[in-house]
Amino acid sequence: MDMELNEWVVLILLALVAIFALVFASFGAGSTQATIGLLIAAAAVVAIFYRVKQYFDRVDASRH
Repeated sequence: MDMELNEWVVLILLALVAIFALVFASFGAGSTQATIGLLIAAAAVVAIFYRVKQYFDRVDASRH
């Protein structure tokens, strides 16, 4: 079972969100801006891992 195009697009968009959030955090003038950027980046990474987990769960379910 291959990943569909829309799944790839979502993963790429989430990766871009994580990268932009890290850039936002690095250029933050205060600690609040840096914290928000890091939290958004962490949330995007968690979402990426969750999407990958969903894919492997679907593959595993199709085998049984």
